[in-house]
Amino acid sequence: MHLGYLLFVKMIAYSYIRWSSALQTKGDSLTRQISKTREFCQSQSWVLDESLQPDKGVSAYRGKNIAEGPLAQFLEKLENKHIETPCVLVVEAIDRLTRAHWTEAEKIWRSIIDAGVTIASWQTGKVYSPEFMQASPVNVMMFLMELEAAHNYSDNLSKRLTSAWRKKKELAINQGKLLTRKIPGWLAIPDAKAKNDPPECFSVLKDKAKSVKFIFERYLEGAGVDTIVQNLNEKDAATFSNRSRAWAVSTVRRLLRSENVIGTLVSNRYIDGTPHADGNKIEGYYPAIVDKKVFFAVQDELSKRKTQKGSHKKVITLFTGLCKCSKCGWNMALKCGASSKNDDQLPAWAALVCSQAMRGKGCSYQTFRLQDFENAFVTAYLQLLLQIWYRPQKSRNVEKLETRKKEIEHHLENYSASIQQNEGKIPAFVLKKGAELEAELEQLENSLQNNPAPLQPYGYPYQKLQGADMLPIQKNLTNRRLVKNLLPTFIDEIQINAAKKEAVVYNLQINPVTKKRDCLKIRTTKALDEVTGEKHFFLNEKLTFFEHELFWR
Repeated sequence: MHLGYLLFVKMIAYSYIRWSSALQTKGDSLTRQISKTREFCQSQSWVLDESLQPDKGVSAYRGKNIAEGPLAQFLEKLENKHIETPCVLVVEAIDRLTRAHWTEAEKIWRSIIDAGVTIASWQTGKVYSPEFMQASPVNVMMFLMELEAAHNYSDNLSKRLTSAWRKKKELAINQGKLLTRKIPGWLAIPDAKAKNDPPECFSVLKDKAKSVKFIFERYLEGAGVDTIVQNLNEKDAATFSNRSRAWAVSTVRRLLRSENVIGTLVSNRYIDGTPHADGNKIEGYYPAIVDKKVFFAVQDELSKRKTQKGSHKKVITLFTGLCKCSKCGWNMALKCGASSKNDDQLPAWAALVCSQAMRGKGCSYQTFRLQDFENAFVTAYLQLLLQIWYRPQKSRNVEKLETRKKEIEHHLENYSASIQQNEGKIPAFVLKKGAELEAELEQLENSLQNNPAPLQPYGYPYQKLQGADMLPIQKNLTNRRLVKNLLPTFIDEIQINAAKKEAVVYNLQINPVTKKRDCLKIRTTKALDEVTGEKHFFLNEKLTFFEHELFWR
């Protein structure tokens, strides 16, 4: 292969962007990291893939970014070979990946490096490729020392902050001092009162306090949380944040249990970023907005209204982030009932509802049964899902040959770039090494031709399942999560018309002929087929029988 040809072979680089605190979200962390990543990838002649969403306000000290979120999804796809390697994972600094203890950090980076991924830092310019890490134990030690330094910094910072926070709590409890300027949304600390101790330092924002009282009054009158939210939004009641467009169910539900409304400060300690009450309470810390008699009457009512049908199980929908209301464009939200005795993944009743309608902000409140839509969607895209899921597995030998081929092509690209930079003045060792690599590349291409990857026709898995020669996959949480991660690779958006029980599914790829996104229209119905008596749906207005059980059981 000619060296010039390899100028067109580009390495794919995935950018991972993370920052630790919610306060940084308001700053320029995102803009800064994106622009620097783009500049760095351009300097390295890498093709930047920005499909990984940023981890906003997520700490890497306790490994939360590894357990869930964009990086966790990247690692899962890497493990399941849904990402082509070799490739590059670009970060601002190595500690963006993890600040765990080096023994845990080693497992993380080794799983990345061993999968054929190069880790690169645009801040330091260092590139940790698999070849670099394997070349010398010193390189590994330097990498681990950098990770350990990041862990020690976070560990020491955590201890200092914990100690300082403990002293502030003691002053607040014993001497009545102000603990924090982070206060409930219906209060403010004017400059004129800033030097006073609680509760004299606080001023009550009357319009927002009025919303708090309304919530407690309506709940005692028998209204449910959903109804209260709709009432608040219909009357444009003042919210606690200027950025919030509307009241949400979670806000009202949390407020009904908050002792802040009766003037009590409940001290918390944070475990993995989640607040937990530490047992310390300071009564009379805030001005009371709600009478104690009313508050405790609401607590009794909350206990009485608890559902007796069983707890909700974790629901993993296949369509997270894809569904929009066709009427107003807001996201569709999931509305769940109690757990089902027959289905481990979905409750007995689950439906998609326009999130704006749930808040009473103008859109019509209509439900679209999730189970019916999911079964119809899997049937409509059955052959494509089967083809992706049951894609032929390559032999270990073929995988090794292909990996080595990519490595050589990458090396030859670098040699070609060096030749251009030196304006044709080619050192002898470069010519020799280039010739050796080209000879090895030719041998690899011949070997791959003699060991082709297995090919199967598009409908092969479907035919095997129809003939009962192959079993469907297990319908469990792990497989549902994998299917959920597959959908964004070929689905762009799903527009839901809940009133008509319709969904228009837009594909990601643009049709080269029409220059538009192809789409499928799915309409569900409760009616049974007059001839067969079976459940069915309409695919592009054509009557279609369900085949989702061919995919999973």
